[in-house]
Amino acid sequence: MIGNVKYYWLLFIVWPFLSFILALRRGFNKRFQWIILAFSFLYGYTVFVDSGDIVRYKQSFYVISDYSWSDYFERINNLYTDFDDLDLEYAVAAAKPDLYAVTLQFVTSRFTDNPRWFWGLTSVIYTLLFLQMLNAAYSLLGKHKFDFVYYILLLSLILLIPFYRGVTGVRFYTAFFLFISQIILFLSTFRKKHIFYASLSVLIHYTFIFPFIITLPFLFFRSRITKLLIPISLFIFLVTSVSSYFDAFQQALSFFDETAIQSSAEGYASYEGFQKARMSGPSTNWYVEFNYYSFPFMMILFYLLEFFLILKVRDTQESLRFRPLLDVFLVLSLLSYNLSLALFRFSHIFLVLLLLRYLIIYTHSRDARLKYISIALAPLLFIKVLVTFRAGFYTVDPLLLVNNVMTSFLVFSDVSLSEWLVGH
Repeated sequence: MIGNVKYYWLLFIVWPFLSFILALRRGFNKRFQWIILAFSFLYGYTVFVDSGDIVRYKQSFYVISDYSWSDYFERINNLYTDFDDLDLEYAVAAAKPDLYAVTLQFVTSRFTDNPRWFWGLTSVIYTLLFLQMLNAAYSLLGKHKFDFVYYILLLSLILLIPFYRGVTGVRFYTAFFLFISQIILFLSTFRKKHIFYASLSVLIHYTFIFPFIITLPFLFFRSRITKLLIPISLFIFLVTSVSSYFDAFQQALSFFDETAIQSSAEGYASYEGFQKARMSGPSTNWYVEFNYYSFPFMMILFYLLEFFLILKVRDTQESLRFRPLLDVFLVLSLLSYNLSLALFRFSHIFLVLLLLRYLIIYTHSRDARLKYISIALAPLLFIKVLVTFRAGFYTVDPLLLVNNVMTSFLVFSDVSLSEWLVGH
């Protein structure tokens, strides 16, 4: 029974959540991944709607449901025209210069006026691309050693992006998994069709034109220029970091100086204004801030130690393919952190490739140095799990955990799982 997927589907009808949990144990088996995909649809369909982007996409769905086919094609034909210049009612999915969200909302609205179907389909597409990335990564691993190092590296790869991002954010991380999965597939097969598929990420989130352009030349050759750019970008990172925290300190002191008042326009237009907005964001618990910054910078530190020959991890023939892209996305991560938080999101490309490289090395050669890397990552991974699920529970309808398939479409809670567990 345990190995027969039919029983999992029967259980799914009665208790989807339990079937999903059991299927996770066989998550790399493609037959059981269909269970995961089916549950992802129920998660998206029942997602708890409270605030943030998900509310804006709900409002957007109702607006786009009133679009005619001519309205839709007007937007598509003028994708890079300022939305304000079009004779269309504003909708967040239509206002961005990419096809994915507006097309999915428009097509979904042709057969239903319920935005939950949009979130369900969004969740399925996101999960499908996430599983594609995992399958591509898993195919590159050698003989699996089910020990501490293997599980820490694998779970870090799986849990790097919070599970709820595909539904609450809709576009960016869906594009991310399409892009990274196709890059991994190209590096493992060298089939040029995967470069074309990676370019389609631009249609999901237009900002992926940037990583695609800088990735393209490094897919075919390794340039020594990145070896020069790494120390330069590290220097810029250190200088801008010191500068930003010095600016924040000065701003704290100027609070007591009534003469040190600048106009809002000047503040927002300047680099100092950017740092002020960044440093004076909403207060969060220390572990949330720690989780956001600690994991990427620990990984960046490991790679820099390798670059300066302080940490010597022996590459395999398979892992060497990732070095050119790791170099270029390390440079991007260091340069963007203090200059553009929007670009810093692309550091996740660096993180995925580095974690996969470590997994390849460990499963092919069992480099002992990776044990120390895993020990350093373990507490950060523990905090990441706590923070991810604590935040993710705000998006989960508690009834999803107990409903059957039928009632999942009919009965919804008026509180999130987080509120149900801890009261807020």
